[in-house]
Amino acid sequence: MRPISPLFFIVSIALMVAACTFSAANASDEKSEEPQTGDAAKETSNKAPAPFSLHATTKDRKSSKGRAFKEFGRSLMYPISGHTRENKKQEASVVETGTLKGSAAAQPLAEFDLELLVDESKSMLRRDCPGETSRWEWCGEELSELSRQLSPYVQHGLTLTTFSSDYEIFKNATPEDVVERFDKRPSSDSTRLSMPLNNRIKSFFETRKSNSKPLLIVVITDGVPHPQPEPDLVIDSLIAASKRVNDDKQLTIAFLQIGQESQEGKLFVKEIDDDLVNRGASYDIVKSIPFEKLERVGLVNALVSLVRSFASEPAKEEPAKAEQTGGETFKGWFTKSAPANSEPAKTEVKKDEADKSSSTTNGATTRK
Repeated sequence: MRPISPLFFIVSIALMVAACTFSAANASDEKSEEPQTGDAAKETSNKAPAPFSLHATTKDRKSSKGRAFKEFGRSLMYPISGHTRENKKQEASVVETGTLKGSAAAQPLAEFDLELLVDESKSMLRRDCPGETSRWEWCGEELSELSRQLSPYVQHGLTLTTFSSDYEIFKNATPEDVVERFDKRPSSDSTRLSMPLNNRIKSFFETRKSNSKPLLIVVITDGVPHPQPEPDLVIDSLIAASKRVNDDKQLTIAFLQIGQESQEGKLFVKEIDDDLVNRGASYDIVKSIPFEKLERVGLVNALVSLVRSFASEPAKEEPAKAEQTGGETFKGWFTKSAPANSEPAKTEVKKDEADKSSSTTNGATTRK
């Protein structure tokens, strides 16, 4: 007869200990879960509930000793599968997302339907942002943080549109989607803003209801839209949109100029912010944030400060009046002044390749 291996005895003893521990833990749990009666129940009911804590207190750890032994026994007899581990990771991620540091700071932005239009031209690769990062990298970091902080309040995600020679619309974008989008490297020289801007404004007016939130479109760009006549088309779109709102709170378009060395971009953004009404707009629906403020306080805080500033003002239901007649701008960004009642011109932009899971219309690729 072959002698029994010592390893067999060790494994057998370990299983017996685990089984005994498992039985004792069950008995301990059943005893602790028995309903209390009389004075004991009354005393328990009068105690204030303990505040929620992610980590158990010392008392909680002691009272759950039996449960810990019980789980240890189960882990020996029923190993955790890879699928279960993955589910636990996802649950931990959900808990962590719900307790994000500083997420309350972005809560005022949840009062709006927030849409992002981001310049994806090659000039965004210039490295003149804090930490010697490129304009594109800086936008990716700031917008990822914005999306992350808003996620507890905006369950359906954000609408992110990137534009260059064409444009792509990403609806219901999660923080992970934003990060993934900015992994792509810009490769186009064009900055065609008019088409995506028209698309998002048109979508707002076609789908809005009486109880809809006001729309905040954030345009992030580092320069002047081009080629010609893009600057004129953008200004025409803004003027036409101002004539369709009932007051100056319903629609706000914020231009964020990116890059320390983009002087032309600074002048263009300042021009459309200061001179929109003089060029024929019914309401001043355009706001702007210079890059100096963005790099000083960050994109999230800058946007919150912006919405608080104009949200505190009473809504203007009467169309604004121009202080002077519109004309050529001081730098000549706009090739000509279009009539106030003119419709935005349309430009067909064709996309070379479209993902099979997306829909393409007038050069735009929409991803849901």
